[in-house]
Amino acid sequence: MKPFLSSHQADIYYVGKVGQVGVDFNATYYAIKNRRNDEGFESSKELGYQEIHSSNRQNSDMWAGKLVVNIPLWKGNMSVGTELSKTDSHGTFLNEEQLVPSTKTDIHERNIAGFAQYGLVLSKWTVGLGVRYENIVRDYLSDGVKQDDVSRKYNNFFPNLSVSCNKGNWYWQLNINEKIHRPSYRQLGNFMQYDNRFLYEGGNPTLQPEKVLNVEAMMIYKWLNVSIGYKYLKDVMEWTKYIYPGKEFAYNTSLNFNHKQLLYASVNVSPRFGIFRPTWKINYSQQFFDTEKYGSSKALGKPLLSCSLDNHFALSETIGVAMNFYAATSNADGFLMQKSSYSVNLRFYKSFANRTWIIYLSANDILKTAKERWTMYGLGSGTTKDCYNYTRNVSLQVTYNFNAKRSKYKGTGAGNEEKSRL
Repeated sequence: MKPFLSSHQADIYYVGKVGQVGVDFNATYYAIKNRRNDEGFESSKELGYQEIHSSNRQNSDMWAGKLVVNIPLWKGNMSVGTELSKTDSHGTFLNEEQLVPSTKTDIHERNIAGFAQYGLVLSKWTVGLGVRYENIVRDYLSDGVKQDDVSRKYNNFFPNLSVSCNKGNWYWQLNINEKIHRPSYRQLGNFMQYDNRFLYEGGNPTLQPEKVLNVEAMMIYKWLNVSIGYKYLKDVMEWTKYIYPGKEFAYNTSLNFNHKQLLYASVNVSPRFGIFRPTWKINYSQQFFDTEKYGSSKALGKPLLSCSLDNHFALSETIGVAMNFYAATSNADGFLMQKSSYSVNLRFYKSFANRTWIIYLSANDILKTAKERWTMYGLGSGTTKDCYNYTRNVSLQVTYNFNAKRSKYKGTGAGNEEKSRL
């Protein structure tokens, strides 16, 4: 495997006021190139010997702009704005031996969004209410020919509500919002990749976005942070596998399923005891997803309990050392059943010249315990993986912060969620 990735980004912004009205404008151009060459060798007494050579190319660019106008209104502030983006993604997949067909995919997507948000301050209370509207048009071309059956148009409204209270050392917040997660451009590709004689993988041009309703409550008291949340995912996207129709191999891809629910909670503490400044996190999450209903051979609902204990010692203003311990129980995620794991890491840093230069010395996975161990209970087909990915290492990193304090860039960028899909 010889992967290569390069990206370029250019941003412009304007932040100012016209009277009492605030104006915030951002524009972004983003281009990314992905290259991957794979070669494999298979040897079998029954099926013989063969070599497999394949290449995957994806060139994408995005233009985006965002304008936000902030208007003082009564005891709060009204923000209205628009966000526009235009994305072109071109992907090619080539297998020299023609074990799978070569493909060319072009996706052209245009996103027009409008939004409004009102924040009201009443004594110790703050209330926020908003809505976002999105209009998406996607043209999907295969080998230069538009595919009407997988080209899409979407019109969606996404409301949100937040209520918070700040009293002394206490802070409470409740958030309710609806969002959408759109599939990445690779997930939408029409390629079929050969992994071995019994396993292929690829994209799914028919994949629909998943809608997410999220309710989350949070409480902060000094150095204690506690949160609990619930998510309902409609048309949830999950990575799974099934026996390919009419063939004798399994196929890995992303598929939509009716819905999935998630319950999660976390407790974070970050006290200070002189030079000892720990950050300890305990997390819980559990899916409620009827995997057996969709064809899995096993019900998967085991919750995840994990902890991250970062023990940091600030020996001076410029020298620090930390030991991090991470552990997670076995847990279910989609159609995967992950086994328990833990790891121990050490880190030392020293800064110079007012943090212009920083040296980091790290020892990762010291006990060689961070293994990748899971079983996928797919739709009539399963896979088990138990391996070590050679994550134990010692690294030295030297960072130079060039002109950091004089940077005047205050923009937030535009099309950030669209950029993450590339």
